[in-house]
Amino acid sequence: MHSFTTWRRSEDSPTKISRSSINGFELCDSSDGQKWGLWLVGDNLAEALMWDGVRCVISIFVVHARETAPALDFRTDQMAPRQVKVYELEDEDDLLPGRRVTEYDLIFDEVPERLPGYLEVCLRRACEVGVVAWLGFEGSFHFSELLTPDIASSIYGVCASGSPVELALEAEERAGGRWREVLQRHAEALAT
Repeated sequence: MHSFTTWRRSEDSPTKISRSSINGFELCDSSDGQKWGLWLVGDNLAEALMWDGVRCVISIFVVHARETAPALDFRTDQMAPRQVKVYELEDEDDLLPGRRVTEYDLIFDEVPERLPGYLEVCLRRACEVGVVAWLGFEGSFHFSELLTPDIASSIYGVCASGSPVELALEAEERAGGRWREVLQRHAEALAT
């Protein structure tokens, strides 16, 4: 187990974040009482999507203004998830006033063969009903860390309504400054 501490700055005061890593899973506990987990993703996207060793899970997060989760069809002519789990995520601190976040977990028996094209289709469909949508690894979501540089390596696709889909399928892309800039641009779209 590896442990380390970082600081997250806010307008009011810095927040201490304690992190410990166990078998690729990073447990985060902040001094303001927030707790969350984050999978530390290596170089292989397929392995990250098969994080439980049994199935492929593609998680799509959609920010929208609807009262309930939008019904989205993630089937294409070539592929369809075995199951789609839908989670309405609760914004207890009202960080996105007037908006909601829905997570769609697309479950496959194995990683889809034409993954990049499929991910692009899924994000485009999500952005038809949402303001911003992104693909994130298991455990990467937390309302206080929406599209921030701290989790850039755990987000591998993003789009905004009316904008093209952008993917970062390689670890070096997700670690680079360009990807952080892309995410920052989309985070700003959440504020409008």
